[in-house]
Amino acid sequence: MTRFLNTLLIVCFASFTIAQKGNREQEASFNELAEKIRKSTYFDSTSVFKYGQDAIKIAEDLNDISKKGLIYQYYGNFNYYSGRQETALKYYDSTLNFANQVGDTTLINSTLIRKNFIAAERGKKDIAESEFKDLLKASKKRNDYKNALECLNGLGILAEDKNDQGQAIDYYLKAYSYAEKLEDLYLKGMLMNNIGLIKFRNEQYDDALTDFKKGVEFSDSINNFRLSFNLQNNIGLLYEQTGETEKSIEHFEQTLANANKLGFPFNIAVTHLNLSNSYSLNEQYELSILHADSMINILRRIKDFRYIAKPYLLKSSVYRKQNKLDRSLQLADSALLLARKYDKVEDIVEGYKQKSEVLKAKGNFEEALSYYEQYYEMSDSIDEISNQERFAELQVAYQTEKKEAELKEEKARTSMLEKDNKLKESRIVIIAVVSFFVLIATVLFFYLRHLRSTRAQQRKFSQQLIANLDEERSRISRDLHDDIGQSLSVAKSKVNLYNKGQIQDLEDLEEGLGEIIQQARSLSHRLHPSYLEKIGLKRSVISLLDRVEKSTGVITSCELESRIDDLNLFKQTQLYRILQECINNTLKHAEAKSIKVSIERKEGEYTLLYQDNGKGFEVGSKKLGLGMMTIKERAQRINGKLNILSQPEKGFKLIIKFN
Repeated sequence: MTRFLNTLLIVCFASFTIAQKGNREQEASFNELAEKIRKSTYFDSTSVFKYGQDAIKIAEDLNDISKKGLIYQYYGNFNYYSGRQETALKYYDSTLNFANQVGDTTLINSTLIRKNFIAAERGKKDIAESEFKDLLKASKKRNDYKNALECLNGLGILAEDKNDQGQAIDYYLKAYSYAEKLEDLYLKGMLMNNIGLIKFRNEQYDDALTDFKKGVEFSDSINNFRLSFNLQNNIGLLYEQTGETEKSIEHFEQTLANANKLGFPFNIAVTHLNLSNSYSLNEQYELSILHADSMINILRRIKDFRYIAKPYLLKSSVYRKQNKLDRSLQLADSALLLARKYDKVEDIVEGYKQKSEVLKAKGNFEEALSYYEQYYEMSDSIDEISNQERFAELQVAYQTEKKEAELKEEKARTSMLEKDNKLKESRIVIIAVVSFFVLIATVLFFYLRHLRSTRAQQRKFSQQLIANLDEERSRISRDLHDDIGQSLSVAKSKVNLYNKGQIQDLEDLEEGLGEIIQQARSLSHRLHPSYLEKIGLKRSVISLLDRVEKSTGVITSCELESRIDDLNLFKQTQLYRILQECINNTLKHAEAKSIKVSIERKEGEYTLLYQDNGKGFEVGSKKLGLGMMTIKERAQRINGKLNILSQPEKGFKLIIKFN
């Protein structure tokens, strides 16, 4: 009977092992098929669905509904990249149906994120932004870094649409930190591309090129053709912007070859647009028009009219440069019509500008001015000064045409007043020169006065600092002599008495030595907070406030940004010493009942806030003591901006902002 049971157990274990091995092989096959779908090109549409059917069969064999839903999501992605948004949405809805059946929150959120990108592209940007923030919150709560990253990426894109570049790059950098945690090279490359584009728009061309090339390294290492295409395309735009048009043409021609390999029509269309612009800048007008027409044909074929106005604007510009003004005007009208139809504000603005340029070239200054006024009102990204100069230029041209007769009459009167004007101009020049020298003398006087005052303060600070150091050394000497010295003398006496046989044991000697060690540690910590290196600034400040509350009864509270521990040790030490000095002043002079400390970080800048509810003082009514001068000196050492706010009976507040 026992032998039978052993045999049965062996057979069951072997069956289980074989089943597990089979499952692992099926898992590997599924992952391989899914990766093929994810990396597919436009020309792979037949094989995409064949791979999908095989992957779905494996998912059904494994009874894994989530895997089946994932394949439908990949179908949706493929259709989205192919420009078929409605079909993509249907597949995403199928994915949500499968994911809801098994409660797969990760798959649900990732699919909702993809639907949200489509909603944003269709103009529902406020709704999309709110949805991204809700999904981000849910993903963070579950430590779902990948979906959190996708939400941050979406928020960054929406921030760029609002021309809020600072907020956008903040979102992208947070997303990049998640990509590093995931060690996902594709996501790192995608975010390098987005960050590089913001730098590119801000004319930080060298930094942008560095980011794009770093992204290319990531994409090449994982052989991701689609990501590499986007990065290479943006490098071409950068060369175009920096005036290296021949290099940009060479680059875009290679990018067009890659786009044709990918096969996705929209990517091909965008590359034709870039080539058209580069050829126009290089004065190769026939080729420029040819590529613009290619973009128009592709967009009409796939019925994607989001950017249909752009090639018309380019063609209008080319014909204007060739002085074919009637044809240029027709194309500008067509571009404006299409931009309004598809609600592309950027293209409407550019259309007004283009039409104004053509009308100006035709000599129709009044109508040119009218269109430039519309361009000027709508445009929020062009430089204000150049706008004003351009606006003024059109106004002058129009006024010249309209009032030519009046100006002829004014010439006689102007010639009579020329001598008076020259005399006035001479007087103005003399007054300006004298005023300039008076201003220089005044500035120099106050600068020298300020310099003397600053040097006097520095001398006083140095003298007070030396006196304070002498006092501190005396205090340390007393501590060593009165506390540690006496304790050691007592311990030595006990040892001598024990050696002479006058006492029988040394039971309390260990406790006495422990107290001596604690006294030495306390003295050492006051001299140098070495624990900053061990536990960081955040825990050190919390510990300091706890000690103050326990020893004095003053209520303390704090709100500390966790990233302060990433600051270098020098800055941490200065901040800790500043807080020590503030607390010391509060306990000595303020008669406060509570102390609050906060350190927060916003947009790359840290803010230290210290406040108490003590009796306060009138700022500026008395000279700063050594303590406050030391705080000011430490704030300067970390390049911080110090601000002190206090009034009698209204407490004390100290704010330091630093990078």
